[in-house]
Amino acid sequence: MRKSILLLLALISTLSLSFGITGCSDLNNNPQSPGQHDSVQNGQDTTNPNQDGQDTTNPDQDGQDTTNPDQGGQDTTNPDQDGQGTTEPTAEELSFTFNSDVDTYTVTGMGSCTQTQITIPAMYKGYPVTEIGERAFFEQDILSVSLPTSLTKIDKLAFAHCYQLTEIVIPEGVISIGYQAFRDCNALKNVTLPDTLSEIMPDAFSCNSIENVFIADLAAWCSITFGDAYANPLLDAEHLYVDGVLVSDLVIPTGVTEIASEAFRSFCGINSVVIPDSVTYIGDQAFYACENISDVSIGNGVNEIGYMAFYVCKQLSSLTLGENLKIIGNDAFNSAPITSLIIPENVETIGSRSFSNCKSLVSLTLQNGIQTIGSGAFSDCTQLENIVIPASIISIGYDAFEMCCSLTSVTFEDPNNWTEGTEAVNVNDPAENAQHMKIGHGQFTKNQ
Repeated sequence: MRKSILLLLALISTLSLSFGITGCSDLNNNPQSPGQHDSVQNGQDTTNPNQDGQDTTNPDQDGQDTTNPDQGGQDTTNPDQDGQGTTEPTAEELSFTFNSDVDTYTVTGMGSCTQTQITIPAMYKGYPVTEIGERAFFEQDILSVSLPTSLTKIDKLAFAHCYQLTEIVIPEGVISIGYQAFRDCNALKNVTLPDTLSEIMPDAFSCNSIENVFIADLAAWCSITFGDAYANPLLDAEHLYVDGVLVSDLVIPTGVTEIASEAFRSFCGINSVVIPDSVTYIGDQAFYACENISDVSIGNGVNEIGYMAFYVCKQLSSLTLGENLKIIGNDAFNSAPITSLIIPENVETIGSRSFSNCKSLVSLTLQNGIQTIGSGAFSDCTQLENIVIPASIISIGYDAFEMCCSLTSVTFEDPNNWTEGTEAVNVNDPAENAQHMKIGHGQFTKNQ
């Protein structure tokens, strides 16, 4: 009898201990609602099924399941293909900030994420993710990042100093790329940009490693506002692909009305440029230092060529100007090896130094109708021998033909009523004019 009692007491003690352990486990494993923090775990289910397969989430007092409610009380878990509850497919524990004024989310940082291949979701807690925040991935060791089509803005320094990032595909919908957004991403080789892009802020692509730039629409590219030279990924790129086709001879599409400033600055992947009649303006430094361009044809619709538009295009030997051109900006073709040049009659102003240092120029035709030649406009054109100044010209700027050391004749079609500075000057002798002008001269003005 005594042995039976002892066995019974031992059995009761064992059962009590077992029930006590199970109760602690339940207390310590209550699921946490993602509404308590702004990070998600990458594809992991945080609900805790018990040993017999039942869900151990805690119903509220009226019997409703409160697992993972968002701000509106809706269940935000996403069933995967095998029916298991998972969080949204994004890098684990990225940080987000809710923009209550527009009901969107901004990615603000890595949080506690340790992944190197990042996928940013299009939706978070039922709202679109529209921005990559300032310094969100600054100096992170990420190898790749997938951006959602919900995105509209990449803020300043967002991916700066991501030294291992080799490629970035910016999706359709992005309008703005911020200041120094990809600065010093010195492994970045491939950049894909959308048609929706309207502005790229200064230094955004200051990384000196880009080889290939991919765009879908050349017309859209021509309208982007670039904050400076380093905003443009073409600055150091080797190749431009438009809709998958490598571009070497650039033909601006008909319908484009303006070519933005710095649109193709320092891009060495193009050999020729054709600009259609629909274009009215070529922006400042649009083709600055495009060193492999040898031929440029400018359509009849262009009214103005901006400052330094084709400056230091060291292979540019053939240039055709449209007949309705009115203004040639300062330094527009400075240092280009143009051999022969006809400036059309509707040109009102040839800007300062616009053809300076064109050392291969041997033939220059100034058509009647031109009004002003700017200071130093043709200075240091060392092979130029003869110039005819048409009767329509009323002003020749300082040193317009200085250092044209081969110059032997400058003929004024109307030699009357000219002054140099404030003094009347006789310009009847072409040889004397040439001798005077090539060593430097003052402002010539024709008195009306």
